[in-house]
Amino acid sequence: MGYAIAADGINWRRVESESDLQAGETFSESIPETPIDHYKLKAAKRITTDFFAEIKAGFVTTQTGIKMDCDIADIQRFKSAYDLAELKGQTVMPVIVDYDNVVHTDIPLTDALAMILELGDHYQTQYIKKQNLRAQIMDPLVTTKPEVDAIVW
Repeated sequence: MGYAIAADGINWRRVESESDLQAGETFSESIPETPIDHYKLKAAKRITTDFFAEIKAGFVTTQTGIKMDCDIADIQRFKSAYDLAELKGQTVMPVIVDYDNVVHTDIPLTDALAMILELGDHYQTQYIKKQNLRAQIMDPLVTTKPEVDAIVW
């Protein structure tokens, strides 16, 4: 006695033995996770993938119109370069390389700081969105595939 797990990893059925498997099914001796729980985990991973795609797409800052990388590490590097320029008494960022690897020179520090804040706000907004969507998916009151599927980026 065991369980035939469908190729989608969500649906399963009881079987007498491995010889009862149909094409694409795998055999398990233990009861699989409930299909909806497994489906929810896949949906939560999809939301995380969508979050990273959004972040990796860059962000156009309104202060300068420059599109920048906006992963948290990129924002931290930009902030560190800003801090260094400020500590050195500079009034401009000597060099900024944008999302498309275009070099921009002599960006006023006030503009650079505004860009950093915008990038940080964008990252934080997307991160909060990701966490909220994942929480909606994992809510115990969400019990069907259509309910899960309705939660999208």
